[in-house]
Formats: sequence, C-alpha cells, structure tokens
Amino acid sequence: MNKATKLYIVDMILAISFILAGITGVIKMPGWFNIKPEILKPLMIIHDWSGIAMVALVLVHLIQHWKWIVAMTKRLIIQNEQVKNIFIIIGVMIITSILALSAYSLTSKISNNNQENSISNTISEENTHFEEPQHKNIKTGGCPYGVEDDPYPGLCGLYKDRNENGLCDYGE
Repeated sequence: MNKATKLYIVDMILAISFILAGITGVIKMPGWFNIKPEILKPLMIIHDWSGIAMVALVLVHLIQHWKWIVAMTKRLIIQNEQVKNIFIIIGVMIITSILALSAYSLTSKISNNNQENSISNTISEENTHFEEPQHKNIKTGGCPYGVEDDPYPGLCGLYKDRNENGLCDYGE
C-alpha cells in the first residue's frame, strides 16, 4: 500500500469519527431532544469511542506529516524575522501563563490545606459527632428522561446531586 493510500485511509476514518462525535454530541445535548435512556446510553458510548478514535487518528495524522510540519515551521521561522519574533512572544506568553497558573494552583491548594487544618484544630476531640446537613433529604424527582437512581455523571447531562448520595436528584 503506497503512502497516499495510507494517508487517505487515516483521513477518511478521522472524518467519519469526527462526524459521529459531532452528530451524537448534538443529539445527546440535554433539552434538545427527548431521547429515552435506553437509546441515549448507546449514543453516549458511540460518542465517547468516536472521540477517542478521533484523538488517536489526529496523533497518527500528525506523525504521518511530521517531516512536512517541521520543514514548514523552519521555513516560516528562518525566512521571516517578524514571524520568528511572534513565535518567541507567543512562547514566552505560554510559558508565563503556565507558570502563573501553576503558582495560583499551588497557593490555592496550600491555603485550602491551611484552612482545613485550622478548622480541624478548633474542633475538640470530644465533639466529633456531626449531624447530617438538612439538605440531605432533598428530592427534586421527575427525571425528564425517566431514569431512576442514575449514578454520576448521569445519562443526560442534567446531573445534580445536592444531597451528596452519588445519585442524580432528578431520578430519586
């Protein structure tokens, strides 16, 4: 099998998986179509697997075209000083953003841990019995899709678990 045929096959399968993921993604949108759970579950499986196939095929596609991507990038950067400067600026911005987000994430985790530690230190050892919050018995009932005892993440995308029992409130 020649290279052009291999590229064509990968691209066609990639296009099919893209179309499948797109169509099933639109169909499973909550509130757009009133689809029964027994139909929705297979659609979600098709959606998930076509998305996984799409990611894998994009990686294969990039590997197949890697020499061309490198050659074009070098040609653009080396021949044009403005493009080279833009790439440098974008690279610096990306690195700065990653560092800033990492620092923010670390500091928020540290402050959350300190807050949890100060709360746990103020609780005496004798008073360790907690009452269940009042909202534990909330029942909204009436799943629009007729699903009962729907575990996370739920079949329809409307998943709400305000009573923290691991089941969607709409299907309880």
